[in-house]
Amino acid sequence: MSRVRWIFLFVVVLGFCIWYLTPLRSPGKSQMIGNYRVALSWGDASLSLNADQTFREVVNIKTGENYEVTGRWSLNTGWQSDLALTPYWQFTLDDPGGKIGNTTLPVESWWFRGVQIELGDPDSGPKFRKQRRKQMR
Repeated sequence: MSRVRWIFLFVVVLGFCIWYLTPLRSPGKSQMIGNYRVALSWGDASLSLNADQTFREVVNIKTGENYEVTGRWSLNTGWQSDLALTPYWQFTLDDPGGKIGNTTLPVESWWFRGVQIELGDPDSGPKFRKQRRKQMR
């Protein structure tokens, strides 16, 4: 292969990698609507964001306890979008947590991975991931 073709191939592959790995960062409200889920060592949680800006969060703990929170959501857009939930069942990677008055969570929209709502450390923390199914558990 000639040197020009190698350079062209390198530029194409590099461009694809950058495009694939870079989040869009600012999903719109219509993109946010849907069902999200996260599985953790202590159980799982699901979040349903509705078009009328209401939501339902369900937390299922492996011990058999289940909690449901309903409320309102809003989206603050910008370079880094934030999802505001009032009220919210706050949990961590290791703890099923409890109900709080409100929270703001960072949101990212990826080309192929869809919308993700961050619940802690953006690099290694758990994330609500948008589900393809319409039904919520």
